[in-house]
Amino acid sequence: MNGNGDGGERARVPAFGGDKNYDRWKQELKAWKFVTNIGKKKQAMAVALSFPEGSEVRSKIFEEVNIDKLMNDDGMNVLLQHLDKWYQKDEMSAAYEAWTRFDTFTKVNEDAMEKYILEFVKRNAVLEKYKVSIPKCILAFKLLDNAGLDIKDKQIVLTAVSFSEPEKMFDSMQALKKFFGSQEVLSLGAESGNGKGETPAVVVKTEPVVSTEEVNVVNRGRGRGGFRRCRGRGNIVNRTEKSVQQNSVDSFDRDTKDGRNSLLDTLRHQTKEGKTEKKEIEAVINPVENPVESYDKEEEYHSIVEDTHEESIPKIGQKVKFLSKESDEWQTVTMHSRAGKSTGKYSNWRNVKYEDGSLSAFDWNRDVEKWIPILEENGVQEPSEIVMACENMENQKLDKAKQEEIKSWKNFGVYEEVTNMGQNALSVLWVVTEKENMDGKKNIKARLVARGFEDKEEVQSDSPTVSKEMLRSFVAILASKKWGVNSIDIKAAFLQSERFERDVYLIPPTEADCDSNVLWKLLKCVYGLNDAARKWYLTVKTFMLKMGCTQVKTDPAAFYWYDDGELCGMFLMHVDDFLWGGTKRFENVVIAK
Repeated sequence: MNGNGDGGERARVPAFGGDKNYDRWKQELKAWKFVTNIGKKKQAMAVALSFPEGSEVRSKIFEEVNIDKLMNDDGMNVLLQHLDKWYQKDEMSAAYEAWTRFDTFTKVNEDAMEKYILEFVKRNAVLEKYKVSIPKCILAFKLLDNAGLDIKDKQIVLTAVSFSEPEKMFDSMQALKKFFGSQEVLSLGAESGNGKGETPAVVVKTEPVVSTEEVNVVNRGRGRGGFRRCRGRGNIVNRTEKSVQQNSVDSFDRDTKDGRNSLLDTLRHQTKEGKTEKKEIEAVINPVENPVESYDKEEEYHSIVEDTHEESIPKIGQKVKFLSKESDEWQTVTMHSRAGKSTGKYSNWRNVKYEDGSLSAFDWNRDVEKWIPILEENGVQEPSEIVMACENMENQKLDKAKQEEIKSWKNFGVYEEVTNMGQNALSVLWVVTEKENMDGKKNIKARLVARGFEDKEEVQSDSPTVSKEMLRSFVAILASKKWGVNSIDIKAAFLQSERFERDVYLIPPTEADCDSNVLWKLLKCVYGLNDAARKWYLTVKTFMLKMGCTQVKTDPAAFYWYDDGELCGMFLMHVDDFLWGGTKRFENVVIAK
């Protein structure tokens, strides 16, 4: 709802929701009241009508507020009193919410370390706003623990931390940015060696000299292509623009424990002064024997590590060579996806993709003798399909299941095709399961899911489900009324939700046979998105209220229906699973719709 402002401009009522909290919205509303030309008697109604149709706040206003009281000079105060009651959080609740956001924050793999640290500091600053102070030493270790590093990398970072000064530990811990900014480490495998099966060397890409003074590990020679090998014995050298001076001409024997400890102590001292990089310390913590003297150009980018594994299971997306217990021939595959739940009887089953593109599933621990990881510069793509463990899955049935899912998307008007103009688009994933019917026949079900973790927009995602107490009350009431308990399972539930308000684009699956320059713009929420369950809940809630049902005040996932002052039906929802009981009239008037 808009009103004319100075200079003929129209002042729009501030939007409520999304990333904007209620307190921020009230501040913007205060500014709007100052610039709008809408009279006081109409301001409250203008604000009420500005909320989207079907939204929770709009429904509450027109169902619970006396509209006549909004249409006078004091109408805005009446409206804000109700909004405060519904959405205003006390300081303790806001502080707890800020603590939860801080406490659960961890680094996402694809995010840069610098971005992670900035967000960590930002969330801690919000805590301090509510007078929640965390000791610096605790902050330091929390920053390290949530950075997603392995034990080796944590050891490297801890070399830059002074434990004798707890108040400075957090500042020192931000050396994470320096160690894990943009360094490149490649591993050369057995094929890169001299043919004698010697352990490969760690190859560190040579970085250009940025500072005027740095510490480098000097080794016995360089490899081709600008690579420097860390191995054997080395010297610590201080290099400056004016001169290159050997550091006390100390030579440390890295082949012995005492020699490595001496070198590590020196590196720790240099690190505190900001002169040492991750690769120098890593070379000491993990010394390498028998360096490789030569390798081909192709092997700089692709190598096989001479390290067989006999018990562990490779990660999803990893490319490996494995030796089956039933064959003497090594085979190359890409770990495609899990073939069962991590806690079920198929926990060790994996789907693998062979080089010819074919898929297969088997028990990795039972059927594989040993395996070797293959490291590639560009890595491998994430799986486009998750196939749960199935005994006999025919490709023809699988293709049919996928086409049925795509047909459902079209029938429910889930998307519209748009031209790819560089929009941020989410990728999709097929989740394939095999279910057994009541008659014992097995059917294959394919569900197209958006990779919701790629959606960076913060949206409200809470979706209530019926409580255990309400479920007990429901059964007791139905028993007293001698009503039966009925269930409803909605097919493709999320695809039947109300239209989408925000812009989300998907990359179509190959099975949809779309042109390469086509994207899908979502018109409805789909599986995988953070707000999919909430959107479905609001759709059901709006429908139930429209049919004359009343929402239980103590449980938003429960509804009851009165006819001529008598209770005639009850309805419970748990995402897309419904329970109901009531009279024949309740079934015909409400449930049948």
